[in-house]
Formats: sequence, structure tokens, C-alpha cells
Amino acid sequence: MFFPLNIEAFGSVLSKMNDREAVANETIVWTIVVLAALLILSVLGRRLIKGMRRRDVIARGFDRLQRVSDRKGLNPILQGTLERLVIASPDRNPASIVGSVQGFDQAVSRRMKAIRRLPWLEMEQEVERLVSIRTKLGYRYIAEDRRPQNTRHLMVGQRIYILAGGPDHFRLLSAEIIGLNDLAITTDLFQEGDQTVRLRVKKKLWAFFWSPAGGECRFSTKLIKAYETPNPYLMFEHADKLVYNQDRKIFSCDLDIAVSVERVAAETYGSKGPSDEVFDSCEVDGIPAQLTELSASGFVILPGEAFKVDDLVRLTVDDPDLKFLNGTAAKVVTQDGPTARCRFLKKTRESLETILTYVTPRISKDALKGRSRKRAVTTTPS
Repeated sequence: MFFPLNIEAFGSVLSKMNDREAVANETIVWTIVVLAALLILSVLGRRLIKGMRRRDVIARGFDRLQRVSDRKGLNPILQGTLERLVIASPDRNPASIVGSVQGFDQAVSRRMKAIRRLPWLEMEQEVERLVSIRTKLGYRYIAEDRRPQNTRHLMVGQRIYILAGGPDHFRLLSAEIIGLNDLAITTDLFQEGDQTVRLRVKKKLWAFFWSPAGGECRFSTKLIKAYETPNPYLMFEHADKLVYNQDRKIFSCDLDIAVSVERVAAETYGSKGPSDEVFDSCEVDGIPAQLTELSASGFVILPGEAFKVDDLVRLTVDDPDLKFLNGTAAKVVTQDGPTARCRFLKKTRESLETILTYVTPRISKDALKGRSRKRAVTTTPS
């Protein structure tokens, strides 16, 4: 049971509160100072603890870095190069730089900005040391069944391609990679057929290559320098990011051609794995179809309802211009409504260039819409 509060009982207290003196300015200032000091000390303490933890992590990372260096047989010069990589990435744990090829690539990319400013001889020495470190750590190449993550995963002997504009259609330029290090991609001069094509220095452009696991890859680069003598070659800037189109590729064209398809159902070949030999050892179904799209990575056929994902297919084409597709095996990777998208199992360099030669003049002008770069190709020297 509650009783009403009798205000008169607190009369003396209330009167004294009314008679109290105002708070002095000095008291207010000191109150603010104390509260601010507590806040600052809290922030500084948190940062101090974080810094001590960071120092412990870095110390353990350097210990692991030293153990890896000793285990891989890095001499003191290479160890010094590795330490400079760590210094160039102060926000990274030193152990993560040697823990994966991705971490190493990111550290090298940061370090290269300073290496390019060195005198030429010192720059070459530093690049050669990075190559030695990559080789000893096993970070020079990646397996063919893995997608490349940047242009440092390219291979010597591989070809890169450029789409150049023409009066009526696109032109295909290509060059072979003759050298590869962390400084640049070194290639032969670009050719269009039997003619040499010059590129403008420092102009951004899109370049393409094809990987066994990733198909068509696109990256942004620019020509760093072109050397004429004694042996002409080009040096291109590395790209830290590659672009993979999941649906339609850049090097693709629309078709409307009747084809005959040999199909091996996915459940038929089972654990044998996709290969050309499957067509000789498993039951094959013949299906009439329509070829609606062709790219250097694969093709699209309809009716899609006749195929399932992971089915193996092989085309027979009557069109004389597409005879190179006869007997080429592919795997169904997506089946969406009326169409099925297939990807080639294997391509030789010759078969790739045959497809590119056929597709390039037929590429739609809208293919590069939203992906344009400044024109970087000059006219072919006469």
C-alpha cells in the first residue's frame, strides 16, 4: 500500500537547495579535463595493447620468415630482398607473405613501385633476386588446373592477344611471351598476319590470353617500353587482377548453323572423367541441334533441353568455314532454358588461333561496350 508523498517534510532540504551557490567555472573546467583524460587514457591504452599484440605477431612472423628462408636455402642477399618485401607491406604479417602465392604476389606488387625508381643496374639485380626467391619458394608457376589470379602466373611461350579496331571489323594482334619477371611481361613485336604493328607507349589497353582452367582472361595493361636493337621486344606492365566473363566472352560471334551433336550423358562416363576417349568407350546419342554462338572458349547450342550439365558433346558441321570444329570435344557447363553453353575440353595453340581468326572479324562492335580503352594501336608500318 502506497502513501502520498508529503512535500512539506522536505521543506528544509528544498530551501537549502534553492540557497546553494552556483557551480564555479573552475569546477566545470576540471570536470571536463578529468572526463577527457579518462577518454584519452582509454584510447591510448587500447592502442598500446593493440600495438603490443601487433609487435608480437610481427615478431613471430619474422621468426617464421627466418625459418622458411633457412629451410629453402635463401642466402643472406636473398634474405635481405625478402625483408625489403616485408618492409614495403607494413600492414601485413610477414608470415603471410611466404604463406601463399597470393600474399607473395601482393607484396611484390607493392615493392615494384620502389624498384622501378632504382638505377637500371640495381633494378635488374633486384628483379633477378625476386625470380630466385620465387623459384626457391615454388611460387614461380601455378598448376594448370588452377585459374591464374594475375599476370605473374603467365607462362613463357604463351601468347597474348589484342583487339584492334578496323574500318569494317576488329583486327587480331598477337605476340609470344619471351620473358617474364616481376618487373614486366616481355613479348615479341605484335603481328597481324605477317605484318608488324606498333603500339603506343603508356596507353592503356585490354590484352587477352587463354588458360586451361579459366578460358578467356582479360587484363588491363600498358606498354612500358619498346626496344628496337639489337633484338626488338616489348615490355608490358603487370596486372594484379584478371577479368573472367562467366557468360558471353569478348571473342565470340553469333551464328545460326545446323549441326549434328554426339552426346555422352554425364552419368554414363562417371568416374572416367571428361576426355576424348569417352566417345569411344561409352554410349553415344546423336542429336540434331543449332549452333547459335561460337567463342574461343566454347559454343552455345539449342535445344538446351536435350542436354544436362556435365554432358560431353562433339560437333559435326557441314559448313566448310567451320570444319575445324569437327571432332572437337566439349563439356556442357550451363543449361539455361532453350540453350546449353559448352566449353572446349582441350585446345592446342593452332586450334585456338584458328578459332580466333574466324571469330575476330565477326565480333559485334557492342562486345566491348562499357569495357573500352583509349586507342593504343598505331597503323601498320609500310
